[in-house]
Amino acid sequence: CPGDKITVAGEESHRYKITEDGPWINVDGDPNLSTEGNRDYPCYEEGCFAGMLIVKYTHENGVEEIIPIGRNKQISITIKGNISYSINDDAFYNNEWFKSDGLIDHTPIRIIPE
Repeated sequence: CPGDKITVAGEESHRYKITEDGPWINVDGDPNLSTEGNRDYPCYEEGCFAGMLIVKYTHENGVEEIIPIGRNKQISITIKGNISYSINDDAFYNNEWFKSDGLIDHTPIRIIPE
């Protein structure tokens, strides 16, 4: 509802790759790969990095906002709408979760009403 606030948080200890030969990263994304200005990525504004946790906030009038989150960020709801989350990536076919001793990382995402 308008006026509400939520915090979106991702677990930073879980890792994944967004390219076959790329580094293992977490919800903060690859700090060496800014996507600012690169419209191949959903998040291309200042503060956006490849692989970081992002939120798409779609207002009831159809306007979409892409918000860089990383580990966590509080969002103010300005108009009725829907939120969804993803990682900031231009292709999902080559993504890989980190595996260790038979365990596979899967990043938990929390949406916390304030």
